Amino acid sequence: MNTRMPNIRRRTLLQGLGLGAGVLPFLRHIPSAAAAPAPKRLVVFFTPNESIDKAHWDPGVASGAALPAALPTVFSPLLPYKSKLLMVGDLDDKLADGGHGGIGSMLTGRMNQSFGSDVYDFWSTGISVDQHIAQQWGTTPLTLGALPSANNGGSRISYTGPALPVSPYEDPLVAFEKVFGDPDLSDEDKAKRAAQQAMVLDSAALQLGRIKGKLPQVDAAKLEHHLEGVLALRAKLDAAGATCAPNPLVPGGGYDYKKNAYLPQTVRMQIDVLVQALACGTRVGSLQIGNTGASNITPVWPSEGIDIGITAHNISHNYNDQPSGADKSNREALEIWYVKQLAYLLDGLASVDEGDGTTLLDNTVVLWTKGFATKHKNDPLFYMLIGGGGGALDGGRYLSFPGKPHNNLLASLCQMMDLDDEKFGDPAVCTGALDLG
Repeated sequence: MNTRMPNIRRRTLLQGLGLGAGVLPFLRHIPSAAAAPAPKRLVVFFTPNESIDKAHWDPGVASGAALPAALPTVFSPLLPYKSKLLMVGDLDDKLADGGHGGIGSMLTGRMNQSFGSDVYDFWSTGISVDQHIAQQWGTTPLTLGALPSANNGGSRISYTGPALPVSPYEDPLVAFEKVFGDPDLSDEDKAKRAAQQAMVLDSAALQLGRIKGKLPQVDAAKLEHHLEGVLALRAKLDAAGATCAPNPLVPGGGYDYKKNAYLPQTVRMQIDVLVQALACGTRVGSLQIGNTGASNITPVWPSEGIDIGITAHNISHNYNDQPSGADKSNREALEIWYVKQLAYLLDGLASVDEGDGTTLLDNTVVLWTKGFATKHKNDPLFYMLIGGGGGALDGGRYLSFPGKPHNNLLASLCQMMDLDDEKFGDPAVCTGALDLG
């Protein structure tokens, strides 16, 4: 009799034990606590259009060297996190067909497939790294957006498979409700929910333990990993004594997530949702600001210290045509604003105490990316990896990989998240994980 159980995942096992979709949401509402080591998390942070030119992102040190005392000006808001910042430059998207199509291959490492005549009429032909990691972990990722605009290839970074884009939650109030449901339960209802959670986890642990003794050694080891996860969740529940109690969002009067005027508020509320979700059990999330063209974003936000009556799309093009004077200052100001939003995310992650001497940022890897390189090119691509990744990410450095496919970075990200992927995306293009040590 063949008792082999390949690709064992916590979600699959719990569903097989009769603990299905009605119960699984409880598992992501358990707060961080001191009773168990914190799990790793992954966040993708996308900002619109293209990377600014290399003259603005190159830190001016050799590959492998420590970052200088002062970061490049556009990244100065990240100075408090320099020790957790790994700058990665000079990669090449060998799959993009130039320009705005790069957003499709950025996280998938696969070619795009066109379905119409417009430049944005395409879908990627593979799964994105965020969705892949979430699937392997048996968890549900949280995909958020702020003014992503149209439903086409230029407006989607995340894919569950070929031509299967993930539409992000655009309204932070809806995203909050999807993640947390009703946070205003009575104490009695909270106690009932906690008791039900404990019963579910105890039953799961008992039955997983019974199954383990019937499996071959290799599969028993896999099952042991999931059993440890269930026991860790149970310990967190005991330490917390209640379900996760997030802080509700409070938008100002007249707020409309569809309007450019409210984009700064939308971005920060989405970040608030994301940070709280990660603290309460979500392990993979993404936030996409705008889209690859960004013609729907005009940075007229005086309260933010930026007031440029030109679309983000044209700000990039104007700088490429005339990289000096007002065009230069506009481009830099917009990029600094994006980076400030990234810093707000890092502030939020760093503020969450995991209870074991680490913060949420210590156990998270944040991947910052754009859709393509400057002037609609496929290279040189620039990325940032920020955080600790539970000890997997060694920051405070700059690494350069001239001509290497960006697929290799995606493979490295999988390995940071404890997956065994040797390659990611198109295997004919990926040459293996980068040496980020």
